This record gives sequence, C-alpha cells and structure tokens, in this order.
Amino acid sequence: RSNTVQAALCDSKGGLWFGLFYGGIAYYNPKSQSFRQIFSEDKSRTDVRSFHEDKQGNIWVGTSEGVYLIDCDSKTIKAHYNLENNLARCVLKDSEDQVWVGFFGGGLGLYDPQLQSIQLFNVLAKFPSNTINALYEDSRKRLWVATGEGLVCFPSLTDRNYKVYQRESGLANTHIQAIGEDKAGNIWVSTNKGISCLVDSKDIFYNYDYHDNLPMGSFSRGSVAYGQDGNFYFGSINGLCYFNPEVVLQERKSPPAFITNIEITDPLNKPENGQSTIALNGQKNVQLKYTQNSFSIRFNIQNYALVNQVEYAYMLKGLENSWYTLTDPNNVTFRNLPPGKYQFQVKTRMRNQAWSDATTSLNIRIAPPLWLTWWAKSFYILLSLIILFSILYAYKKRLDAEALYQLEKQSHEHEQELNNERLRFYTNITHELRTPLTLILGPLEDIQKSDTLSTKDAQKISVIHQSAIRLLNLINQILEFRKTETQNKKLCVSRDNLVPLIREIGLKYKELNRKPAVDIRLVVEKEHMPIYFDKEIIQTILDNLISNALKYTEKGSISIGIRQVERAEVNYTEIRVSDTGYGIKPEALPHIFDRYYQEGGKHQASGTGIGLSLVKNLVALHEGEIRVESAPNQGSTFYVSLLTDNSYPQALHADSQEKESNVQHIEEAQVNQVSSSDKPILLVVEDNPDICDYIAESFSDHFEVKTAANGKLGKESALKEIPDIIVSDIMMPVMDGNEMCRELKKDVRTSHIPIILLTAKDSLRDKEEGYQVGADSYLTKPFSASLLHSRIENLLQSRRNLANHFSANAAISNKAAVITESLNKLDNEFIHKINQLIEERLSSDKIDISYLS
Repeated sequence: RSNTVQAALCDSKGGLWFGLFYGGIAYYNPKSQSFRQIFSEDKSRTDVRSFHEDKQGNIWVGTSEGVYLIDCDSKTIKAHYNLENNLARCVLKDSEDQVWVGFFGGGLGLYDPQLQSIQLFNVLAKFPSNTINALYEDSRKRLWVATGEGLVCFPSLTDRNYKVYQRESGLANTHIQAIGEDKAGNIWVSTNKGISCLVDSKDIFYNYDYHDNLPMGSFSRGSVAYGQDGNFYFGSINGLCYFNPEVVLQERKSPPAFITNIEITDPLNKPENGQSTIALNGQKNVQLKYTQNSFSIRFNIQNYALVNQVEYAYMLKGLENSWYTLTDPNNVTFRNLPPGKYQFQVKTRMRNQAWSDATTSLNIRIAPPLWLTWWAKSFYILLSLIILFSILYAYKKRLDAEALYQLEKQSHEHEQELNNERLRFYTNITHELRTPLTLILGPLEDIQKSDTLSTKDAQKISVIHQSAIRLLNLINQILEFRKTETQNKKLCVSRDNLVPLIREIGLKYKELNRKPAVDIRLVVEKEHMPIYFDKEIIQTILDNLISNALKYTEKGSISIGIRQVERAEVNYTEIRVSDTGYGIKPEALPHIFDRYYQEGGKHQASGTGIGLSLVKNLVALHEGEIRVESAPNQGSTFYVSLLTDNSYPQALHADSQEKESNVQHIEEAQVNQVSSSDKPILLVVEDNPDICDYIAESFSDHFEVKTAANGKLGKESALKEIPDIIVSDIMMPVMDGNEMCRELKKDVRTSHIPIILLTAKDSLRDKEEGYQVGADSYLTKPFSASLLHSRIENLLQSRRNLANHFSANAAISNKAAVITESLNKLDNEFIHKINQLIEERLSSDKIDISYLS
C-alpha cells in the first residue's frame, strides 16, 4: 500500500517491523519470507513513525493516531493509547517501566497508562523545543531526547531535572535527528549538518561534517544503528553513512604551526614609504614603529595535506592572556595596539582532537612615539615631582610665612605694648620731673625780678636758672626721643614761612651764647620760603644741632642758614648748621646717628648720645634727609633737606597760628562781675601740694584762692564756690583735669567759668584734647608765675569787656554774632540748647530761671 518506510525494527526473535507512510505496519518473517499487515483494514492508512521493544517483548508503536502496544508473539494490538496530541513520532519504555512519548509540535510526554494521564515537557514549561525527533536510554540509565533546539539529557529517570546541550556547549548544529551510544559510553547524534559525539570522559563535543568526508545534507530522523561489527550506521537523505567510532576518536598528533609573515594594515604606512609585508623567515623577534600598530599575522603548517583538518588557537600576551579559536583558517588581525612588548602564541589541533601543548611564539615590540619614550616619561615624572615639590615648598613657605607673620604680629603687639608702657613711664617721669622744676623755675624768676639782689647773688641765681632750663631741655629731649623710638610721635604740619622760625631760633642762641670767642651768624638766601613743616620738630632738630655745635666749638663761628636748592629736578628747602669746631673723625662719621653713640677722645663733651639719633628720627618722620660733612680740626656741617612741594597728605594739619577765645558766655560776666574792691575767686586744682601752695602764695595778693587735691574735689568745690577762674593740673588721681573740665562745661552752673589747664604733656595732640573738653587756655609745666598771672588777667579782662559790650545798646544781631565768634564749641552748644528750649516753650507761663536750670 506504501513503499515509503519511515521506521524499522528487528525484534528479539529476528522478526522485522516496518512502519509505512500512511500504510500501517508491515511485519516480515525471515523464516517464511513473508509479509503480514498488522493493522486491520480500518487502520491500514495509519502513519507509523517509530518502534520500540520493551524488556517484556512488547512492541510500542508511535503513530499519527497515538501509541499502540502490540504483542510480539501473536502480532495483535494489546492496547491503543489515544493521546491529546496523537502525532507521536517516537515512543520509549524505560528501565523503570515509564513510557516516554515524543510528539511533533507537542513536546515530550511522560505517560501513565493506569491513570490515563500524561506529564508534558514543552516550551511553555521552558523545555527547549516542542519538536521531539528521537528518544534513547543509555547504558547508565540516562534518558536522551533529540529535539529541534538541542540535545536534552535526564540524568535520572525518576528525577525530572534535565540538562540541555546547545551551541554554547559545543554542538555544531542543534537540530538533533538521531541518538546512539558506542561501547565506550560516548553519545553520538546526527544533525542537519553532520554528526557530533559527546565524549563521556571529557564532556565535550567533537563535530564532523563534509570536511570529514560525511555526505552533504541532512540526516534522517531516528535513523541510527550500532552494529555488531562495532560500526555506527546513520541514514541521510543522500544515503547511508557508517564508521567505526574507535577509529574516528583515535588521537592523532597535531602538526606544529609556523608564523610566515606580518602584513602592516595601518593606512599611514604607504607602500612608497616602506615595505607593507614583513617576512619573518623563522625570526622570533620583530620591531615595529608606533605607526605600525595595526597588522595581520599569517601562519600555517608544513603538511599541506592536513590543512583542512587543522584548527588554530592564538593568544597575544600583553593584551589579553586568553586563547581564542580562529574562524579564519590561518590569519589574525590586530588594530591600534598601544606601544609596548607583546608575545604572539599560536597552537594547533586536528579536528575533534585535543589542543597540542606545543606552541609557536613571536615577540613583538611596538616602539613608543617620542613623547612616550622612557626618557620622556622620566622627564614627565621629574617635572611632576618638581611641580609637586614646588607646590609643597610654596605651601610650606606660605605656612612658614603665616606662622612668621603671626609671630611677628604677636611680637609687634608685645613690643607695641612695651613701647606704650615705656612711653607712659617716661611721660609719668617727665611729669614728676617737671613738677619740681616748676617749683624751681617759678621762684627763681620771681627772685630775679627783685631789685634787692646783689650782683653776686644775681649771678648765682642766673646759674641756677640756666641749669634748670638745661635740665628741662634734657627732659623734653628724652621724651621726644622715646616718642620717635616707639613711633608714637605724630607729624602735625601747617604751611607757613620757615625763615622767621630760623631767625627766631638763631637769635635765641645768640642771646644764650656764653662763649665770647664763638660768633653765631645767620645766612638767609631770601626772606619768604613757605613750605609745610612741623614747627615743634624743626625747633627740636635745630636746638640739638646748634647746641652740639656750641658744645664742640671753643672759638670761631657757627653759621645757621637756609636756602632752596634743586637736585635731580626736585626742589628742596635746605637748612644748614656749620661750625669751625673740632670736627669728626672719618671712622666715626658712619656711627654718629646711632643711638647712644659717643665719640671718644680728648674733645669729648658730656652728653647722653641720643641727640643726633633723635635728630635723624625726626628728619625721617618729616620725610626729609640729613647728611654731614666733617673733617678733624676743620669743623662740621649738617644739612637737613625737606621737599619744598611736599604737602604731607597722611599727616595731621593744623592752622599756622593758635587762636584763643577772647570772650566768654554773656551770663559769666553778669554773674561774676564784682566791684573792684572785692577779690575774684581763683580755684586751684593740683595734686602736688608744693605747686598748689606756690600758686596760692603767688596769687594771694590779688585773688581769693581756693584749692582742691583732685578733679573730683575740684568739681565739688567749683559747684559750691562758683569761682571766677579755675587753674587745674591734668594728671591727677580719682578724676583727671580733662574729665573735670568736661563735667564743668556740661553743667549750666559752671559752664561759663574760664579754665586753664597745666600739664607736663606738651604735644599738639594733648593740647587739642584739652581744648576739645572746653579748656580756655593751656600752659606747659614748668610754667612762669608771671605768664600764668598774665593769662588769668587776660581771660578775666575779656569777660569784663564782653559784659561792657552787652551793657551798651547794641543791636541784637551784633550781640549774637559776637557770642558765636567769641565762645568755644561747648558754650555755643549750650546757648543753642537754651534758645531752642525757650522757642519751644515761649507760650508757657512756667519758663523761669529754675525751669531752665
């Protein structure tokens, strides 16, 4: 009925079973040499695909209508299993009496005949394929399943776990058609493109194809047999293929590879610039330029008969330490390799054999570019180290500088604190020294005015007076020196004509000169030389220079001059003091401005050694220059040069003449005006009882003198007595004179009283502070009693003149102008507050003297 045989089986009794394509089953009895149709007429068109004989001698048949169980002896159907998917391509009853059925499109089924149930393994259950081509149980009771997507192995028949072998496992093709096992336990399978062997001992696949003389095309499904002669037989669409697996798996020695040449593939390497192919000829080392970092390596074997049966694997040490199997038979290409040393290794194996242990190697060195050579890298490292060292050094220097700055700052602050302490000490000492000098100079001047002194006594008194003046000058000099040393001396300039000051100082020394053999001369280039200068500093400079000249000149002349000169297109006003005295030795000239320096020798005069050092500091403070010219026994000349056009923007600026108030508050005259027969009240505030008694004694004939020992007592006494005038020291305990003056000027009851301040502080800043608190006059200790008397009379007379002025019928506007011009700042503020208060309460009937107070 059909000549197409799709399945065949030789049973245990020698009978042959043939499954026909839609022709049922044909059984052939070799003894009777006759065929017999197994299926009845109604099943004769069944498509039979597979046979399987179990250990009981039953034949399992897979058909298009399910699975049939046939008794081998009677050739009758014992059972028919009509399954959900009846396209059963293969059926197998394993050694555990489990029935496995492979379906076309339905996956693998494990059938339970008693329960009439089936367990499916399909794609939905993550089985690799629904197409089952063959089933096989090996000698180790493992079930092998041939699928359309690989080989599946169930290691245990009772366990439902399985392992899948696909291309990743080494299979050349995953469409498995048939499965067999050799005597060694190796599993052989046929595929659509050849035959593969799973070597049991190594668990690796050997794949055979047309290169191994296999027929081209696909092998047939389930067509395999292992003969008694030891050969395997596989059926294919192009005929029968058979071989001895022991011979096929026999190990063969792989021939060694040899490297033939290197072909440079870098596009920069043009043929006209050099050879593009490097023939090696057995060389083991090759040197390439850094532009030749893309190349191909060719290799081969010497036995050309085995070329198609040899496989290659390579490794490039230095890039990747892994072996790679070649797809191109004998060529490998590398691109853009970095400079460095590499070792190319290649090894061979015969197809489906183990890799040879013998390797062929080639050492390759790609030279680095100029900027990547070892000495260039060394330079980079050295440069980096230098930069790092420089950064660290700069950072350390910065830390050291910060530490040094902090140290210097602390040292400077400590030094400044010490300087302030020293200055306070010298100020206090000066005050303490000036106080007794006041008691000396004041009575001496009074005695000198007496007409009862004899000539001899007058001379003695004059010597005492000159000595006291000299002592006062020395005290002033020490104080000025300390101020310049501690940088507490401030420059206070005003623009004025310098010539009158030079003349005044020169004339003073002419009068004070007690050496008849020494002539003091003034040399003035012109009478008008206006510049900015500090009168006090210039006077101190000239005092020191002229007194030194007098000290070291026994006979001859001393010249004091002033002129304007131009040096390097810069105008200077130059003061010159020259003498014809002993002169200065050349070796001593560099040291004369040093602190405490005194030149030795027979002409050495007594002194402290600070005069010229003070002069140098003061000239520097005045932003000027000082130089000296001298020769032994020929005299010396000192030049002090000041910039003519220097306006000293950083210095303090003051008016050229000190102005004093001429009038005081209008009510002062009205309150204190008394008849000529009454003595005015003088309040003396002084902590030194000797000076206090001296002033009281000197003024007792003309004033009613009241005394107080400090500022607090002075304030209380002033509020109680309301004196006509107050004379007060500044430096006192409990409350100083400035604070007392400020408090009295704020009080309406005492703000009109004129106050004269006495102090040893004679700097401009100290005077400004005194005037700012409301003082009307300022006298420096030691003071002359006659000068103090004149100052008191002038202040009292100004009050009387102001009272007379307002007693006349003058216009109100003129009176207001006189008040504003005559009163000091605090008094004007007081008048402004009184006027404002009266204007605000003008309509009130409560305004009276008590309300305003």
